[in-house]
Amino acid sequence: MQTRYSIVQEPRGRTYRGLLGIAQTICDTASLVVRGPDPIAAEIQSTLRKLEPFLESESELPSVLSIGSPARVFRYRLSERCGVVLCAAVNGLYEWLQPQRPEDLCIIRENVPCLTTIAHERTAYLDLLPDEYQKLETLVPGLVLYAGDFMPPSQELYRLFGGYLDDYFLGKGFSVEAALAKYVTETPGDKLDEVVTAIRSTLFSLKSDAILRVVVERLGAGGALLGNDTPSSILVRVADNIERLKHERS
Repeated sequence: MQTRYSIVQEPRGRTYRGLLGIAQTICDTASLVVRGPDPIAAEIQSTLRKLEPFLESESELPSVLSIGSPARVFRYRLSERCGVVLCAAVNGLYEWLQPQRPEDLCIIRENVPCLTTIAHERTAYLDLLPDEYQKLETLVPGLVLYAGDFMPPSQELYRLFGGYLDDYFLGKGFSVEAALAKYVTETPGDKLDEVVTAIRSTLFSLKSDAILRVVVERLGAGGALLGNDTPSSILVRVADNIERLKHERS
């Protein structure tokens, strides 16, 4: 039985190379995506030429997956030599991103993705058997994995951290308290309940402040919001303040 593991921090340098080294022992193909009309940028053409000896197929990505723009999928036979090219092309997993490189490296086992990357969202995950997870944990200690999806699903939480709370650090004149008051004033009560529930469940399920820091940053908040404080204490204060402001509003 496979388990999905979210990659918490971008694998870079030795960790990236270690991840690909293990992946090529358990998978048989790799794929990359090139989006947009011709001509292809020179940097992308250079990478594709280096990978050409391993090319197995080239196909058009279905429009529902290509977000309306033309896109092609290049699929490669994964081998030690192919792995060398993939390791040399970038220093980190999320550098597989246009316009410098083809996008979204995927490592595939028997036509089923094992490593899936969404580079522009700085998101990646692995679908692993128990012995494969143990192998990665032992041989690639820099790889930080979390069993399941560690990002909260609430769109309202993204709106809060990516909009209102970040206003202060974008120089728009709001303190955090003023930003929260504005958010509570402009948001329906059920959405406030949703975001507080999402914060509480995130705190409960993610014990590690290191992982919580990644969550808060990916929600869109500026790094200055965290400062030297712990993400858990910030999230607790935000949830408490939303509940207090909601009560005052009613």
